[in-house]
Amino acid sequence: MHDKHAAPGPYVMVATVAKNDATTTLFFGNLKTLVPIQFAELAPRSLRHLFGALRAEIGAASALTSAAALVVNRGLFEFSNLIGIGLAQGIPCYYFVDDNFMVLREEDHADARHARAYTAANVRRALAPFAGVLCATESLREYFLEHRLHRSVVHYPPVSFASPARAATTDNRLRIGFFGGAHRREPFARVVFPAIRRLAEERQVMLFAAGIEGELNSDAPGLTVVRVSYNRDYAAALDAMARHDIDILVHPSSDTANNAYKNPHVLINARALGAVPVFSDAPPYAALAGEGVCALTPNTEGDWLKALTAISNSGLRAQISARIEEYCDQHFSGAVNVRYLADMIRLQDGVQRNRPSPLLSLRVGGGLVAELARRILPQGSR
Repeated sequence: MHDKHAAPGPYVMVATVAKNDATTTLFFGNLKTLVPIQFAELAPRSLRHLFGALRAEIGAASALTSAAALVVNRGLFEFSNLIGIGLAQGIPCYYFVDDNFMVLREEDHADARHARAYTAANVRRALAPFAGVLCATESLREYFLEHRLHRSVVHYPPVSFASPARAATTDNRLRIGFFGGAHRREPFARVVFPAIRRLAEERQVMLFAAGIEGELNSDAPGLTVVRVSYNRDYAAALDAMARHDIDILVHPSSDTANNAYKNPHVLINARALGAVPVFSDAPPYAALAGEGVCALTPNTEGDWLKALTAISNSGLRAQISARIEEYCDQHFSGAVNVRYLADMIRLQDGVQRNRPSPLLSLRVGGGLVAELARRILPQGSR
């Protein structure tokens, strides 16, 4: 559905599958008080939800007529109908992306299934009528330019935000949090959790683990494991974790070529939690080695144990936390994002649009039905 509570006047519409997820919140949601934004949440799940999804897309298409620009969040092909409606009305369209889908589609894991359509030729063709591309990292921007996927590509970083209230604790137990996506759970279970169990043989440790489905053997004498419910609402999930007064945030990486195009926005999580992050010594976090804002470690149990032991020092953590604040203020202030979005609105001030005719509306409705069916029917039914 589209956002019915946005401020009146010109605005940027952001199309997304989930307006409260981490990507949408970090790159757009945290800017809502600084620049006019509306969200169109379009996420068909099954045939049972076909009409609800259709209603949401028609509502978004209606709201789009008042937008100064349309930004599609990650879904270049998934939002093709809404893009077509915008282009038909002369509304500038922009593509935001924080993963290299052209690289992901070549790899052997679950994300590759969602990236099959993202060949360089397909992306270049789809982006031809777009006004510009917003890339979450400079490395991703360089990839788009090098492969001539679009002529106008800018670096559009994540945005930090006010930290949730932390709960103050009085015990001396070291409090470790895991707050990662599905692709981080395998390295966590394989090397990080065993290292935490060994650390708990030397001192009292509490582990707060979000999103872990399997069993975590907590029979180490000094270890208490607290399971935290997984919440797709990023801000709510972060707030829930902040209540546990986390000291260390563990964030291991799996091995994928896409890592080189990711951004270190987990520093924003660490800042919000008041915690010090420990990262795998791999892209994109390896580039932070000289910044003093984290601990880096190879992905072995022994190395993770060494890193966790070193960062257990509260004085060292206080120094690192101060540098995290400075880093986020410098790199994730949102100033460049506001400028780009404000320019989208300013450039369209007074521009005459092609308003949709009844005939176009009928074509749009038919296209939406066909597109929704294409998205949600199983492969064998196409």
